[in-house]
This record gives sequence, structure tokens and C-alpha cells, in this order.
Amino acid sequence: MSSSENTTDFEQKPNQPPLDPGVPTDALPPLPPLPTSGQPQFEGAPLGPSTVENPPLAVPASSVPIHDGGDVPPINYQPPAQYPSNVGATPLAHERFATPLEAPAGQPSYAGVFPVPTPIQPQDPNAFGPTLRRAFKAIPQVFSTVTKGRAGHAFRLSEENKLYWVVIMVAGGIGYALLMPLAIADFSRNASVGASRFLTFGASSHYVHVGPSFGTYVGLFTTGLIFWCASYAIQALVIFFTWRFCHGRGSYRSALSLLAVSFTPITAVIVVWAVLGLIPSTIWFLFLTVIAAIALVVFALGSIILNYIGINQYERLGVSPFVPYVLLALASAVVIGILGVAVSLVLLP
Repeated sequence: MSSSENTTDFEQKPNQPPLDPGVPTDALPPLPPLPTSGQPQFEGAPLGPSTVENPPLAVPASSVPIHDGGDVPPINYQPPAQYPSNVGATPLAHERFATPLEAPAGQPSYAGVFPVPTPIQPQDPNAFGPTLRRAFKAIPQVFSTVTKGRAGHAFRLSEENKLYWVVIMVAGGIGYALLMPLAIADFSRNASVGASRFLTFGASSHYVHVGPSFGTYVGLFTTGLIFWCASYAIQALVIFFTWRFCHGRGSYRSALSLLAVSFTPITAVIVVWAVLGLIPSTIWFLFLTVIAAIALVVFALGSIILNYIGINQYERLGVSPFVPYVLLALASAVVIGILGVAVSLVLLP
């Protein structure tokens, strides 16, 4: 039989080396047996059971802990005697801010073994401190939105911050309370100068300034603060009762927040006037008074319009609020005027 006939009759099987046409099939080496199931296949070595026996490891029985399913014994670690003691030493950073684990009742304690960092409690965004900071940050935003004609956005900013109306009312009250002693002091200084020149027929510019006492200044400051806050509360009542007469559901707090938007420019003028008025100069204070009076007239008229816009935008009313708002605004102006006259009679008898 020729080699060509052998190659054609022989069927090549898997895992079989390729046939060489020049080598007779009788001269080929026998193929290794295929591996059985569960035995690994090693190339170039016969397969079969291993003749090398691995002796078992000799482990003392006393060194292997046997757990019988009972309670785990507590771990009482004792440092070696050669280690230095750290009693009284300054604790490390992770020890100062760590608390030991507390095991439940009936379980072994691992106190001090696994220190757990104390979790940092997240700050409540509705707390007094964050809310007050957001109220101060909202003042320039509300002022800019009002001057740009975006009154609706300004009303939403004031309504979302619960303390915004408190900041506006107190800041305006402090500025107004500072202006009252400054005005009285400037008036008394000018009166002293005028009396000195009148008595000397204009020949002497020296004068003796006899002004109010420190207690009078404190009384003026306190009275001015109370008067401003009372006026603010009365004007908020105008908005609240306008809603009620028009069958609205607005609350008094919403009225305070709405009024804070229209009072933001007025409060800014009052605070700037009071701070710059601390400069001791009669001409300077008179100049500030003229500029501030013009700005206050403009912003006061604008606040009336803003309040009316806010009353209509807060909710859809079944009745027009124009007539109730005008009548209540006039009544509030009369009440605030009477209150101002009464305060003046008490402070300046």
C-alpha cells in the first residue's frame, strides 16, 4: 500500500498531529490515550495516577480552635510587657473622634477593639442660623429684582425665606432709631449756634452746646425702634384685611413677607442715611437729609404700587381689591400719624 493511499484512507481525528505524506502510517508513533473524566491533561507526558504520595501536615490538636457552636468567647487583648504603656498620653486623632462599639445584651463586648468614628450630624437647613444667613443674602437679590421690574420673583424669594421680613423690619427699625438721636443732636447743635449768634448780634461764633443727655438718646433709640416696628405691623394688617374683604385666604405671615419686598428699598435708604449721618458735620447731614427725603418719596410711592401688585398676584380674588386697599391704606396712614404725634408729645413735652 502506497503512502498516498494511506493518507486518503486514514481519517484525521481531533488532537492528532498532522500527517506527513512522506512517512508511512506504520512508522508513526502510537497516540497517547485520551484523558478520562476528572483528570487534567498534560502535554508531552503520559497520563495516569500519581505515584507521589503527599504526607498529611502534622498540626498539633491543641493549636486548632474548635468551635462547638456556643457563644464566642470575649477577646481580652493584653499588650506584651515590653511595649511602653500609653496611659496618660495624648490620644491620637482617630481615638479622639471615635467611640467604642457597644455590644447588645447577652453578647460579648468588644469595647475599644474596633473604634468607630462619630458620625457628623447634617445641619438642618431650616434652623435659625442658616435661615438667617439666607435672609441676609436675599436682600441684594430682592432689591435687584424689584428695580428690574420682576416683582413676582421678588415675592417668591421673600415668601420662601421665613425670616426675610424679620430682617427687613429690624434693620429698618435700627436705622430709623439711629436717625432720631442724630436729628435731635444736629437740631440742638444748630439751635445753640443760632442762639449764640443772636445774643451777640453775630459778633461771636463761640457757643456752649447744651444737648440732650445720654438717657434721652437711649429713649429716642428705643422709641424709634418700637415706632418703626409698629408701623410695619399696621401696614401688614392693611394687606391682610384686603385679602379678607376680597374673600382671599392669605395669612398674616404672607402679608408680612409681601410687605418686606416693598420695604426693601426703603430700608436700604434708611440704613445708608443712618450710617453716613454718623459723620459729625451739619452741612453733610443736611445734604444727606435732602437726598434721602427725595429717595424715600419715590420708594414710598413705589411700595404702594408693589403692595397692590402683590395682593393680586398672591391668589386669584373674586372681587377687585382696589377700593378696600385704598381705604385701608388711608386709615393706616391716619393711625400711624396719630401714633407719631403721641410719641413726639411724650418724648418732647
